[in-house]
Amino acid sequence: IATCKNRMPNIAKNLLQRGADVHARNWQNLDALHACITHNAVECLNILLEYGANGNAVYKSDFGTQSALNIAEKLYNADIINALR
Repeated sequence: IATCKNRMPNIAKNLLQRGADVHARNWQNLDALHACITHNAVECLNILLEYGANGNAVYKSDFGTQSALNIAEKLYNADIINALR
């Protein structure tokens, strides 16, 4: 998750090649895909999708349940939206 927040696609890919779980979630129940969306890390997002991340992932929070695409749309992030579609 930290590699996506900090936009480090090469490190993210290296970790995934070495067996990191693309679906792993943190204590807030968020995964690396969510980090990519909220931190505009398009390269990392594409790598995660290549390694099997669910582009239709759903996130539950105090604000309700939202899909990855819903979050990207709320942030008006065209590059992320296009990558998820």
